[in-house]
Amino acid sequence: MRLPSIRSATACASGGLLNLGVVLSLYAEYGYPMPGLDLGGIAFALTLLAAGGLPALASAHTGLASPAVGWLALLGWTAMRETTTPAPEWGELGGYVVVSGDLFVLDYATAWPVWLSALAWIGAVEFAFRRYYGVGDGRLRGVAARVPARRQALGVTVAVAGPFGVALGAHTLAQGVSPAPAALLVVATVVLGGTAAAAVPLLFALTRGLVSPALLGCWLLGSTVHVSVFGDPDSPVHLLLLGAFAVGLVLVGLLEGALRGRFGGGGAADDPATRER
Repeated sequence: MRLPSIRSATACASGGLLNLGVVLSLYAEYGYPMPGLDLGGIAFALTLLAAGGLPALASAHTGLASPAVGWLALLGWTAMRETTTPAPEWGELGGYVVVSGDLFVLDYATAWPVWLSALAWIGAVEFAFRRYYGVGDGRLRGVAARVPARRQALGVTVAVAGPFGVALGAHTLAQGVSPAPAALLVVATVVLGGTAAAAVPLLFALTRGLVSPALLGCWLLGSTVHVSVFGDPDSPVHLLLLGAFAVGLVLVGLLEGALRGRFGGGGAADDPATRER
């Protein structure tokens, strides 16, 4: 693993500053409470810098397109929604701040662990397919030269899918779960279901190059991020179904694997010599 180049470091800094600048500009334009110069405000700024810088660094350092493209698309969508919908109306009631309207940029800025871990997942899927099928893999750099062996693929899958499940569970807990005694069970279900829903298609992609579970996984994770981050925070019911979706992805993967075995088809990584040992 080589160290990031000056180009990669520049991309990282540019991405972080762009993310911070867009978010703070939207905060100022639409009356969001601006972070101060205290520890909370500094931490807020640093997380925005990191959340924008890491996808840019990943793409510049590895040649994977999806982390930076996905982040820019999400940032652009957030800015578009913020500027084309009615501005939120802020007020105070009984000493509490109350707001009416959608808070797209606030949701984006505070739920960064969810969408950042989803970008890591899509980057891993892109790596799997480009190495497995040899699609532009000569332009990849700073990553494994071959598709990982099956044991290593399991480790990669856990390392990528686990943070997504944990981030989703933490976000659900932060939004509030009622009744309170059920919070632990709900959060544990979300963590396990989110991890499984991300792990199944990624493991199929890394080990067998299966396409259909990954395509459905992209839709599932994208929908989950959209609804969880920008949707109704009072209804986590959809998150409780992620485990069932994961089972469905297993069945889809087994079906595609059976069809491939019957009619043929595969990538360069089907040759054991092309895998890491």
